[in-house]
Amino acid sequence: MWVCGCVGRAVSMQFSILKVLAGQPNGRAAVPDLNRYITLLSVPEWTARMKRLSALAPDLDIFGACYVLRDDAGWQLTEAGYAFLASVEMPVPATTEQITSPEIIVTVSTPARQLPTPSLRLVADNSRGKASRSRKDQTNRTRVA
Repeated sequence: MWVCGCVGRAVSMQFSILKVLAGQPNGRAAVPDLNRYITLLSVPEWTARMKRLSALAPDLDIFGACYVLRDDAGWQLTEAGYAFLASVEMPVPATTEQITSPEIIVTVSTPARQLPTPSLRLVADNSRGKASRSRKDQTNRTRVA
């Protein structure tokens, strides 16, 4: 038998319950599973998000509004609960007075001009082991270096 009642929980916790149920197959979860999921989601980002949502509906009562139904098998999100979540999470439509043309800034960067890499020459000095060299060979070696 479905029961629709009121439980005195914090509004952000109620939003967490709605969000968790919305992510479950058929919007249904057993209470131990709900507790486990909410415990896993208890991180600063999630808590801040739920607080922002709770500011949109400070008097939320998920059971009194019949957004969540309870029975012996667990809790289930109703169609009204899905609709409520959709309405709260929907962005507020802008009026024509608020709409401004977007400013598009394009920055084109050209790669730095690269100087050609100088060609490298391998210069070897093999004069140590040789006793005599002609003057012409020594002159050519000096010019290359």
